[in-house]
Amino acid sequence: MKIKFLLVLGFMLILCNLTYSQNPGDVVINEIMYAPTPSTNEWFELYNNTAAPFNLANWKWKDATATLRTIATQNVDLPANGFAVVCQDSAAFRTAYPGFTGVLLQSSGWSALNNTGDNLIIFNAASIVVDTITFTSSWGGSSGSRSLERISSTGPTNLQTNWGTSIASAGATPNLRNSLSPLSNDLTLNIISFSNNNPLIGTNLQINANVKNRGSLPAATYSVSFYDDYNKDGNPTPNELINTVNSSSPLNAGDSADFNTSKVMDSLGLRQFIAVVTYAADEDTSNNKRTGTVTVTSGGGGFDSLVINEIMYAPTTGTGKEWFELYNKSSNPVNLANWKWKDATTSQHTITTQAINIPPGGFVVICEDSAAVKLFYPNNPGVYIQSVGWSALNNTGDNLVLFNSTGTIIDSITFTSSWGGSANNKSLERISYTAPTNQQSNWGTCVSSVGATPNKVNSLTPKPNDLALNKITFSRTLPSLGDTLGIIAQVKNRGLNSAPSYTVAFYDDYNKDSIPTPNELKATVNSTGSLNAGDSS
Repeated sequence: MKIKFLLVLGFMLILCNLTYSQNPGDVVINEIMYAPTPSTNEWFELYNNTAAPFNLANWKWKDATATLRTIATQNVDLPANGFAVVCQDSAAFRTAYPGFTGVLLQSSGWSALNNTGDNLIIFNAASIVVDTITFTSSWGGSSGSRSLERISSTGPTNLQTNWGTSIASAGATPNLRNSLSPLSNDLTLNIISFSNNNPLIGTNLQINANVKNRGSLPAATYSVSFYDDYNKDGNPTPNELINTVNSSSPLNAGDSADFNTSKVMDSLGLRQFIAVVTYAADEDTSNNKRTGTVTVTSGGGGFDSLVINEIMYAPTTGTGKEWFELYNKSSNPVNLANWKWKDATTSQHTITTQAINIPPGGFVVICEDSAAVKLFYPNNPGVYIQSVGWSALNNTGDNLVLFNSTGTIIDSITFTSSWGGSANNKSLERISYTAPTNQQSNWGTCVSSVGATPNKVNSLTPKPNDLALNKITFSRTLPSLGDTLGIIAQVKNRGLNSAPSYTVAFYDDYNKDSIPTPNELKATVNSTGSLNAGDSS
């Protein structure tokens, strides 16, 4: 009788232990990378829903094939409320996810997961099924090297609505909370869209943003900000802000809300916009931003004509005051009668009321004081027009908008002092008239000796053939009498064409007049090869 009791008790203890380790939902399949790039980097993730670890020694898995694969042969714990990743190739996995920390196990053998769908079964050391899933590509994770993520670790494994494609920036979330798993507070900028993906210059573009509450709690107050991403770097900055729209009512869990603003299309070509949702209680801000692009066209209406080409916004006293230059990039003359301009203020100023034609490829300089500008640049003949009124341009940055006689915006720029032209009486020059106006890399400080190029080709505009003596340096800054001094000259090819051969001559400027003469020549060095456009030697 005593022996029977002990046997029964022992059996009950073993049964209790097995039951604890096999409760449905204790360990679940949490994420599956079944269609990666490259295809040899498949993996899946397990999650422990309990407050106690599980020893994975001799656990196994299989897909739709009959082959059982061993997850681990040694004692490896699946942490309490933690993750373990089982992979095809641990080296390839770490290359794809270099910041990964956690339990990573390379399976003893691998059965390739089918990209159209498969099943996955997990067995514990006693060969008891711990979790199983049968999925198809329609569940998610079938392209773009993105994983199939479980939404709720406590929801049913074989319920399609409990799975979806990862929305993480890395495409997957190994050893991290799944990107689809709801937090208490989590708003996402779901979609950015436009009223027209090919708007005409001068027309009003409506920008739409859809915000979704992925959290489990309602969001009481939040806002959406819209940005004109001039430099297309994907980073919204204060000077790029178009508008901020505040929410008018709470957004319940699972619901979406639409916000919109508008922007006049004031320059041609590719334009990028950003929408950002701001929510003080947000627990995940990685999904709060979206970017989108449109291509602004002229529509054949002659709008693609004049561009803002040069701006003197920070002149020093007595040097000609402020001005800006326009360039006619079209093949037809442009009549400036009743054209207008404005800066960041609301005041529009008339350029001229007279019929002044700017020829194709021609310039015109719009001045605060035309007499002062012409006096300061006596070697730059051309068309100078004194504006009817003037709004002082801000030395830290401003915007400049050009309107034709019908009030349509023809060109526009928003710049800061970091773009160039903020000191030493040097202008801010456009590099290429065909590149976007609002692209910082298309502007820079004038390198002309007089500091600006009104009514002339900009000093930064590349010419077909243009080598520049970029800089001269020395082997010693304080050489002693009798020392041999090394003189180094750097040549940069600023032209559009490669330079097959060239020379650099070195002079000892005895009289310090900066004029090289034959008797001052010390050496002439010939190039040993061609210098490609943009390169230095």
